[in-house]
Amino acid sequence: MTKRQKLLFITSTNSYGGAEKHLIEIIVRLDPARTEAVILCLLDDVFSQRLSASVEVKRTSIKGPAGYAWAFARFRADVVVFVKTDLNTFPWHAFVAAKTIGFARVIAIEHCTPDTLEPAPAGAGLLQSLRRLIGWRARHLLGVRVSAQATDLMVCVSAAVQSVLVHTYGVAEIKTKVVRNGADMSEHRPERDTGASRARWGLSPDHEVIACVARLARMKRIDLLLDAMVRVVRERPSCVCLIAGSGPLERELKLLCSTLGLGDSVRFLGFQADVKPLLQTSDLFVLSSDSREGLSLALLEAVACGLPAVVTDVGGATEAVVDGVTGVVVRPGSADALAEGILAVLRDRRALQEMGAQARLRAERLFDLDRNMRQIVVLLAS
Repeated sequence: MTKRQKLLFITSTNSYGGAEKHLIEIIVRLDPARTEAVILCLLDDVFSQRLSASVEVKRTSIKGPAGYAWAFARFRADVVVFVKTDLNTFPWHAFVAAKTIGFARVIAIEHCTPDTLEPAPAGAGLLQSLRRLIGWRARHLLGVRVSAQATDLMVCVSAAVQSVLVHTYGVAEIKTKVVRNGADMSEHRPERDTGASRARWGLSPDHEVIACVARLARMKRIDLLLDAMVRVVRERPSCVCLIAGSGPLERELKLLCSTLGLGDSVRFLGFQADVKPLLQTSDLFVLSSDSREGLSLALLEAVACGLPAVVTDVGGATEAVVDGVTGVVVRPGSADALAEGILAVLRDRRALQEMGAQARLRAERLFDLDRNMRQIVVLLAS
């Protein structure tokens, strides 16, 4: 009887989001006759309730290099997979410990474009020289490079993530592989629902509906979207923005919405386990992030539903949206640019419909969830 390959997935998260959903999509495609999967949660367990009992999920806390070494020795496996929501999800010594323990392969799944590096300290003098040698930037770069050296493969969810790792942080390109996020093409279809779902949110068929699906956190810049909506509603009073998601800024953003006098033109729906009704109700999708986007799953689900999208030029957004073809790309950090992008699409109904059709075709070609996740499964088993 062939011995099953054991995969140990390491996560460090306190909420269920795109990276966690991505991991579940990988695990459900593993062949249980050939593969045994264990998830080791360093923070919250958001997986047990969403996976079958056949997948072992453990929760533990780890401190320092010895803690990682002990945990890896305890949960002996053939392959260890670090699920990284940003570049610093795990310390460099975690990767060194994994390599030292003797895993056959050490893999990282990279979900976010790393933070932009500040330029190296300039100038002469002893202090500046020391900062260049041992300052935060130098130590950060060294940590990233040591982690990469101890890693056999870094799976990047977008070409943008790979580009920053290679060209900014000096990671060897041969250690990276781009396998883009995806959406379920059979589940997310370009079907418009202007009846029951609109009635659910008190909307008529005449409303122009903008969808935003995002965690209410700083990097998503929902505050910019609210500022943009002031101008959008001024020109198009029938426009309504539906925001699905929860997060630490929920109260602050609702207060800002009230302060801006947006009233019912913006509605916070809270976390939605199933966003299909929202997407199939909407005319347009908006992503307003200004940093650290890998490739938004919500954006991919929107384009799979045949929605044109207005996105900021951040991370992998431009891999999902071709400016002027499947939507509009605007500069990040500007409410005016975001408003103008939204209005440009809404002003031309015919172009909106054509962009939506092209968005679906591009999604089918590049972002089929099953095809892309199976690529990762093959990489894990290689």
